[in-house]
Amino acid sequence: MTGNVFSVSPRARPPDRRLLGFGRSNWQAAAIVALCVTASCLTGIITRPPGFLAALWPANAVLLALFIRLPSSASLPGILAAAASYVLVDLYLGSSVAHTALLNVGNMVSALTSFFVWRALAGERSFLEAPNAALGLIAACGVGSAAAGVVGAPTDRILFDGGYWRGWTYWFATEFSNYMIFLPVLLTATPTRQSFGWGRSATTRQTMAHLAPALAVLLSVVLSIAFEGPGALAFPIPALLWAALTYSVSSTALLAMLLSLWFGYSVSSGDFLGIAPTDQKAQASLRLGISLIALFPVALALVMRDRNELLSRLRHSATHDALTGALNAGAFRDAVRADMRAGKPFALLALDIDHFKQINDRYGHAAGDLALSTFTDAIRREIDTGDIVGRLGGEEFAIFAAGRSGPQAEALAERIRAAIKAPISSGDGAVFTMTASIGLTTRPGGQASSLDDVLRDADILLYQAKRNGRDRLETALDAAEPS
Repeated sequence: MTGNVFSVSPRARPPDRRLLGFGRSNWQAAAIVALCVTASCLTGIITRPPGFLAALWPANAVLLALFIRLPSSASLPGILAAAASYVLVDLYLGSSVAHTALLNVGNMVSALTSFFVWRALAGERSFLEAPNAALGLIAACGVGSAAAGVVGAPTDRILFDGGYWRGWTYWFATEFSNYMIFLPVLLTATPTRQSFGWGRSATTRQTMAHLAPALAVLLSVVLSIAFEGPGALAFPIPALLWAALTYSVSSTALLAMLLSLWFGYSVSSGDFLGIAPTDQKAQASLRLGISLIALFPVALALVMRDRNELLSRLRHSATHDALTGALNAGAFRDAVRADMRAGKPFALLALDIDHFKQINDRYGHAAGDLALSTFTDAIRREIDTGDIVGRLGGEEFAIFAAGRSGPQAEALAERIRAAIKAPISSGDGAVFTMTASIGLTTRPGGQASSLDDVLRDADILLYQAKRNGRDRLETALDAAEPS
């Protein structure tokens, strides 16, 4: 990780300014750290009851997220900027030097320990790329929170006249719950219109269907307020489960965070469940429960994302040619039939690389594979987004172009024929070129056509082009050809 003071190289290298954390990017990242930590400290202090820790403290989660997502911030300038921000905010708001020092040692120990554990588990992967990301997050934040508790045990006794065990459990629970509430959102945030699963073309019915899980979460909050009691904390779980199965990871994390923020603030202020802010044992237990409620839908959303990606890869493998990326023959036929049902005019091109066997024989099969992939790359550069490309077998391909008239399709075919003539350099330094023969047939809109008949006509025209000298386009059947 370039510019990261925590990077480890298997080879000994002389230290440079970047590894020591003094590169330009590190100072820029440090400025971002200072701004974000200061803002999140001020936000957290608003929720701090007199004489207690803050009910909601996003600063450590923000710092850890910056270390993970912005590697250049995990450097000496970034660490110093974070420490300075913690201290200056507390001093500015009137905290004593001892109070400021003890609390913020705990903050730094918590964030740095969590970061070291995360990096040991995930390496340089991002949160979404890391295997078992949710479990890694629990482990990293659990260890970091436990380390904070080690600092918090004597701190609680010194500052709040508490016991060591009470201090450790309260600090651990507070740290862990704040990590679980804020970190999933900070690590998965990808703000796009598609985050909740709809785009500009979505109908009102589709939009309402996508909003339903979020509305269910809101309804569950209303029910929690109406019924109260300890079980009310579990009311939103079915709605969060629905959201995890419907939305992206980032959107699910956002819903879970908003719900947890409401629960956390309401419980800590005594407005919900009637637990006094001074009852630290009950507060710690509830915070841990809230944090796990916040984490489980995110973990499920990660599992669903991985499942969907696996299914997508399997579908792609089943329908696409592995070498060229074009649709295989069966998938091409299915896609074309679906487009033909729209009744629009279309063109179908059958293409074949001339003397392909000679390329294999003269330059080797690796050069033949290169020729095939280069051929399809040239096609992709010329076709439109809605056109369909398939590899029907060997060196024979087909293109279905909906909405194209005869002249437009001929222009497309000639562009492709010219594009594939660019010289190709094989791995051993040899340079070769290739040409293609093309057969083109078109159909007007509204005409019922059999795909087999269209493919047969294009194939006849293709072989007609080969008989007539290759490297050419044929669009009209010879009189002698069968109709």
